[in-house]
Amino acid sequence: MTKPKLSIEIISGAAVAAGPALATETAKAITLPPPRTKGGMPLIETLALRRSTRDYSDRPIPLQVLSNLLWAAFGANRPNGDRTAPYWRHIMVIDVYLAMADGVWIYDSKDHALLSHSPTDLRVQLT
Repeated sequence: MTKPKLSIEIISGAAVAAGPALATETAKAITLPPPRTKGGMPLIETLALRRSTRDYSDRPIPLQVLSNLLWAAFGANRPNGDRTAPYWRHIMVIDVYLAMADGVWIYDSKDHALLSHSPTDLRVQLT
């Protein structure tokens, strides 16, 4: 089996859909719930528990978890629009894409939303 070729980087959350809100193919944008920015496990404990796995689930990723992950990847964390990830001299050349069953979406950090990029399912089928 070959992987589809694409000239962009794609971040795929275990290659599953993120819940019923994403099921409509006519949707052009999905507003995400506010990211959870307080609480959680301390960083050192999180790193101690980190591991890689090659087992994927077909369970949908909850929309809140997806919101938190996208915000952590490159969300706006200050009133002036600065981001959670560093960038050089305010040159923002990072785009975060999400490949799901209903297509490819791009993360809009300003509005904390997903914008439709392509209706094609680019996920690799693991069988």
